[in-house]
Amino acid sequence: MAIHTASSEITLVASAAYTATSQGSFVDVSGWSEGVLFVDCTAITGTTPMLEVFLHSSPDNSVGYDLFDEDGHIVRFQPISAISRLSIPVKGFG
Repeated sequence: MAIHTASSEITLVASAAYTATSQGSFVDVSGWSEGVLFVDCTAITGTTPMLEVFLHSSPDNSVGYDLFDEDGHIVRFQPISAISRLSIPVKGFG
C-alpha cells in the first residue's frame, strides 16, 4: 500500500502475507495537502476473508485516531474479499 504525490511515493505497508491485524509505520504528511492511496491485494484466502484498509492520524506518533475526509467520512476502502487493485484520493491532511 502506498501514497503517491506528484513528486514522491511512500510505502505504508510492504507487500507480504498477513494473517491478522497489521499496521504500517507513522508517516509525516504535514507538508502535503492531498495524495492518492493505492491498495494492491494480490492474493486472499480463507472461509470468509476480509481486508479492511483505513487511515489514522496521530499528533504524537503513538496513538492513532480515525482520519476523516473533507465530507466528514472516515478515510477507508470498502472491505476487500477478492484479488483487487483499488485507489482512493485523500485530501485535508498535512
